[in-house]
Amino acid sequence: MCAGFLLHGADHNLSVRIKSIQGDRFDDVEDGGHQLYENYRAMAIANGVSPDDPVLAQCRD
Repeated sequence: MCAGFLLHGADHNLSVRIKSIQGDRFDDVEDGGHQLYENYRAMAIANGVSPDDPVLAQCRD
């Protein structure tokens, strides 16, 4: 899984929640000094995706 996702947006994710219940821990995940975006939309836009691109319509912010 993406470290950025785990650090900034995985709380609502069912797969992550189930893994946590099963005992998987993600508390050792860190950003490694890299810039992380607040969400997928911000990351995509920073990487050249147009803010009004339909691919971003279903993003959870």
